[in-house]
Amino acid sequence: MSSVIKFRVFDRVSRQMSPPFSLFGEFTMLGAVFAWLDHVRGLPGGSCSIAQLNEIDTAQFTGLHDVNGVEIYDGDLIKSSSRESPYDTLAVYRVVYDAVIGMFVGHFEKAMMLAQPEFNHSLCELRFAAKVIGNIYQNPELLERAK
Repeated sequence: MSSVIKFRVFDRVSRQMSPPFSLFGEFTMLGAVFAWLDHVRGLPGGSCSIAQLNEIDTAQFTGLHDVNGVEIYDGDLIKSSSRESPYDTLAVYRVVYDAVIGMFVGHFEKAMMLAQPEFNHSLCELRFAAKVIGNIYQNPELLERAK
């Protein structure tokens, strides 16, 4: 089984999310990102450069899919559709990479369980009853409403 390394790019200038880019090499990905930025910003081909990289946010594919088969990316917002877990499963979780444990997790900032102010829940388990409802770039209000 091979892992697929993909990224999406959110352009903070045009407020648009790119389609997924597969990682074939650093320069191949940069070329694809620049071509996409030229397109969404209505610029002539070859206009974007390294300077525009500070105007974008990248989101890595976790390698996992939600209950509907939608790819889950870093920065996505997911909501559980099950009450079988002992956790507050109807909460909105933000997908983040936890470098301490080396995996993507669903981060819940206002956990009621055990009076903890926040906790991370394994995305590997959470995805079986969760669906992607948006992302922090295009739908930050979903996270605000969940607080």
